[in-house]
Amino acid sequence: MRQAGERKGAHLRHFFFALALTFLGGASTAHAMQCGNRIVRQGDASPRVRQVCGEPSEINLRVVERSRTIHRQLPDGSVISDTITVAVQLEDWVYDFGPQRFVRVVTFESGEVVDIRTLGYGTVNGRSAPGE
Repeated sequence: MRQAGERKGAHLRHFFFALALTFLGGASTAHAMQCGNRIVRQGDASPRVRQVCGEPSEINLRVVERSRTIHRQLPDGSVISDTITVAVQLEDWVYDFGPQRFVRVVTFESGEVVDIRTLGYGTVNGRSAPGE
């Protein structure tokens, strides 16, 4: 009897772990995404992602501001600091692979993958990547 109780406890722990992962969900970040039997990763160029994964369901452009502090030493030895802010354009390519798979958002900066996020399940109108 003790073994059955131990197994039940193990199943409950697995259940609560899975439940916690579900509620902690939302968007998560990954370093790679599978399209068919190919992989795209951070650092890949946008033409390669389009070739491997096909056309995204949608493309969203956004601008983020980034600040950087620059320190300069003057001839008298003193140091001055300047903070500059630059606007950086990002492209978010949304891949909706359908209701059986998660939606993936691939973010590009200067034509290169800088982030891949996972959202919830896709829609019925989602389409498959090449090779699926």
